[in-house]
Parts: sequence; C-alpha cells; structure tokens
Amino acid sequence: MTERKAYMNGPVEAIVKAGYLKSLVSDLSAIPAFWEKFLLDYPNHPVATSEHRNSTLGFTLYSDEAQSCNELWLYLIWTSDFSPYLSDSATSRMVMGIIPASRYLIDPDTGVNLSIQAACFHIAQSFNRLSQEGVPVKDLSTGETDAWVCN
Repeated sequence: MTERKAYMNGPVEAIVKAGYLKSLVSDLSAIPAFWEKFLLDYPNHPVATSEHRNSTLGFTLYSDEAQSCNELWLYLIWTSDFSPYLSDSATSRMVMGIIPASRYLIDPDTGVNLSIQAACFHIAQSFNRLSQEGVPVKDLSTGETDAWVCN
C-alpha cells in the first residue's frame, strides 16, 4: 500500500489522539468534491495550490457573545466542515476560548478590541502550524494506523 497523507487545518490533535476523528469527518471520499465546490467561490484560497487538497479537511472558526452568569462573554468556536453532526450544534461545535466582555482591552486611539485580536492571532498561528505539521491518525476506511497524517 502506498502511503497517503491527509491534512486538516485547525487545533485537532487532542481530538484525534483521544480517538474522536469520526466527529470531524465520516467520509474521506467527500473531500475532493467539497474543495471543488468551495474553490468556485474562493479560487485564491491556499488549498487551491496545495498538493494535499484532496485530503485536507476544512474548518470554520466563528465567535459569538452571549449572556451567562449575569455577564457578557465572547465564545470562540470552531467546527469541521466535514462533521457528520453539523446539524447538531452541541456535538459539532467546539469551544476554543471564552473571554469575559468586562475584561476586553480596547485601544483608546483606534477602538480596536485588542483582546479579541490577540486571541484570534494565536488561534490562526495554531491553525497554520497544524496545517503544516500534521497529526497521525487511523485511516477510517481500512483501519490502518499509518496511512494518514492530519493537521
């Protein structure tokens, strides 16, 4: 068997090592069609020229402020675009960080929220690092443990 590599963008190493890869992707054969459709809208996305495009998982990062415990909090959340549970928020959305709005640091000259900017900077660094380094996982279709490297 020839070695194959799959690349995912995002902080997935702990999930993969804990044995929950199936919560991120259930059908690896759906990856090429996903990127073909995605690239129609975003032709300059880095995955367009990646040699690993047909084995790269996509992730969505978003945030929302919500009232909890009588305070406003910012939740930084991510999900796999290939999750078999996308219609179930509780099982497909993973919290990356929570920032109390009362602790935001705002630049007085620009009005920029430095707390959110700093958090997103580090999250992006993590996504970028993992998209280059990879995480060893088990091939879901064959069960072989040396067939895939994901990040």
